[in-house]
Amino acid sequence: TGGMTSHAAVVARGWGKCCIAGCSVLNINYTKKQILVGGVVVKEGDYLSLNGTTGEVMLGNVKSTTSPVISGVVENNPVAKKSQIYKMFIQVMKWADQYRKLSVRTNADTPKDSMAARRLGAEGIGLTRTEHMFFQGERIWAVREFILAQDSKTRERALKKLLPYQRKDFEGIFKEMDGFPVTIRLLDPPLHEFLPNDVNGQKEMAKRLKISPAKVKDFIKRLH
Repeated sequence: TGGMTSHAAVVARGWGKCCIAGCSVLNINYTKKQILVGGVVVKEGDYLSLNGTTGEVMLGNVKSTTSPVISGVVENNPVAKKSQIYKMFIQVMKWADQYRKLSVRTNADTPKDSMAARRLGAEGIGLTRTEHMFFQGERIWAVREFILAQDSKTRERALKKLLPYQRKDFEGIFKEMDGFPVTIRLLDPPLHEFLPNDVNGQKEMAKRLKISPAKVKDFIKRLH
């Protein structure tokens, strides 16, 4: 269940993902790895196509195209700018700018998101979630090293790895905002979400920290 302002829908929009948050008729059979919707059985591996605007769920792999608005505004695609939908969007936004009394700010955690938001008309960032800066690539391992550090030396070493990443991100965010306000939330991570729950990930973490996989597993368990 949930509507367009539910957490799942809000996060999905931030990712640019299609999301249908309210589907009360959906029955999930975890054992058989299938779902039942109004007498229709959908098995694991079957294609479903979603329309996040209307809430429609279609059986099969329906052909889709990139939004001409996103392509034209964010990616500056000249072909997309010729589409009727793009032109309609620009006209509506001009009307909105003419009469509005409020400004819109965005949630943005990266320079790329900040750039997209500015091009779509955002006048600042309402929330930058610093913990979201650390989920990708080597960053996640540095955060894990910091969380699981057994001594101050290891913790300091991990922080030194994170500093250049965060500094570069903030420089990019401020550059894209070009003087508009940016609200930053200091690190507020649910620690267990950063840690590896799979065996291979825990082994890799143990190797990096030079401790046993059992110790890593035990520490993660205590954080839940």
